Amino acid sequence: MADDNPKRSITDYIAVLSIILIVVMSYRHILDYFFTGVDTFSLIYTGRVHDFRDILRIFSEPLLNGTGFTYIGLFYRPISTLSFSMDYYIWGLNPFGYHLTDLILHVLVSVMVYFIIESLTNGNKTAALISAIVFIGHTGLAGNVSIIAQRQDVLAALFVLLSFYSFIKYHSAASKKKSFLFFSVIFYLIALGAKETSIVLLFLIFSYVMIFAFSDIKIFSKKIILSIKKCLPYIYATIIFLIWRTYVLKGMGGYQPNRVAPKTPLDIIPDYARYLTDPSGFLMNLPDSLIASVEQSGFFIPFLASLLLLVVGLAAVRLIAHDDNVTIKKIQALFAVFAVAAVCVILFYPLIAPYINQAIEQAYYGRGFNFLRNQMNSIDIYSPETYYLNTKNLIISLSFKLYVFFVIVFIGVPYHNGIKNYFIFLFRNNLLRFLLIWLFLPLAVFIATQSFSKRGIYLSVIPFSAILSMILAESFSAAVKKTNEGRFTGLPFYSSLFGSSALRATIMGILLFSYIAYSPLLNTESRIRYSPSFEGVFLLKLSEAVRDLPKDASLYINSVYSSDDAYAPHAIRSWLSLNYPESKFKVKLKNQHVPGADPKKLDLKIIKEYENQVVIYATLDTD
Repeated sequence: MADDNPKRSITDYIAVLSIILIVVMSYRHILDYFFTGVDTFSLIYTGRVHDFRDILRIFSEPLLNGTGFTYIGLFYRPISTLSFSMDYYIWGLNPFGYHLTDLILHVLVSVMVYFIIESLTNGNKTAALISAIVFIGHTGLAGNVSIIAQRQDVLAALFVLLSFYSFIKYHSAASKKKSFLFFSVIFYLIALGAKETSIVLLFLIFSYVMIFAFSDIKIFSKKIILSIKKCLPYIYATIIFLIWRTYVLKGMGGYQPNRVAPKTPLDIIPDYARYLTDPSGFLMNLPDSLIASVEQSGFFIPFLASLLLLVVGLAAVRLIAHDDNVTIKKIQALFAVFAVAAVCVILFYPLIAPYINQAIEQAYYGRGFNFLRNQMNSIDIYSPETYYLNTKNLIISLSFKLYVFFVIVFIGVPYHNGIKNYFIFLFRNNLLRFLLIWLFLPLAVFIATQSFSKRGIYLSVIPFSAILSMILAESFSAAVKKTNEGRFTGLPFYSSLFGSSALRATIMGILLFSYIAYSPLLNTESRIRYSPSFEGVFLLKLSEAVRDLPKDASLYINSVYSSDDAYAPHAIRSWLSLNYPESKFKVKLKNQHVPGADPKKLDLKIIKEYENQVVIYATLDTD
């Protein structure tokens, strides 16, 4: 699969420079952030290295050893910890350096995505560059890049790609240079030390060998045996790592079931799919601006929309009438009605919102529908305005999703055979089959470990981006080819417009536009937004306030100001310990708030109730 020629062309250098520029432009804002992530200070504190014994300690103890985290879960990630050790040695407590490291790591991963896809596609630089750009633009990765504590996923992905790329070079090299295999195994061990989910590389290499190396072997059992032999160095490395990890953790490790509820496949699979397709959030966000326009224009926009729906309805009738299949006509008519109904809900929601809000308000004060009252009693109590907004977002986003689904089905039903044959053709492609295996391998790990969060999709976005790029390129190519050939000549306009090739190109184009419109490069709302100055001011003032207090004091902090739940007691305690290494402060929090004023107006008031018990009030001077 890979190009044996190690020389790089000027196109490669331009592509790499373009990737670096896009990543930097997309995430340059994080360099202005304060420390982000609830476990960041604890990771820095436990990762400090004073001498060689500290390095041995890091390799022989669980992640975040000595903190309360080990009561929640036991993990072994020394490489991640060492990355914080290096940052602390170079930057101290300057958040710029930590974010710079994260930015550089994401740049390196993005460049490796380019080289990996280029190798898998026999030197197709266009496909490689598009895949890298789609990867960079995926909004689901913003947390991994912006939150310092989530660096371990980026580190793991980097060394997984380095290991896989080295293996591809080893497999494709005419001389079968052993150095490529050696470095591949070393990178694999480093990836395992960054995060355990890197074990997917073992199965990834096995799949690669099965599909590409022994594709001409017809006996399946023989193909499996030969593939296992190719993977033996990685199997040995995995066994050694698991034995040492089990020894360090005194068991299998992972989250404690009595402290973190295990997730079922019914929890994991929908979230995995949703996070991967996160850029299509454009389709959910579009109605917000539309609703605002409707609310400001009264009946004017709904009136125009009604005329538009009438025109679309007539066009739908014409399209339905063109087909002779009665069953298809009925299906199209049904989905056309559903699509129009969904649009009506979106456009006319401002007209029915007062009645919905009235019902919510009655339930809020204990009257009205029992269903609404029960729902409010089952969750935290918010203000009625919050319930108004949440209800509107739920109804509008759901209606728009249904609308998109109904339109796609409405258009695609007459051409289901062509679409089916198209995807059958794609799935016969060895590369696509390999990428699909890569896409689902992390999912299998998440299901097996019964744990999953959005940060875990970082490695999965790589094959997702490549698959999307392949389908996108093929769809547009087929649509252009058929249009140039005059394939639709003589057919009604709507049949030409919504032919299967044009349909695929349209759907892929919408998704691509979603990536562009909501990528971190163009849309700041897709970034992880914090109030770094607020949290920075709060912690800096807190470290000054406790300077003269007993170093074993119990701190009861009221009204913590933070833009999210970024600070827990152990995070603040680690921050104070980093500033005062001999301190043993105990920290308890009460009433955390979202900041709504200038952070410079934050003030801390200290009240000593007892010798070692201190109450700290955080207040905002709004005068």
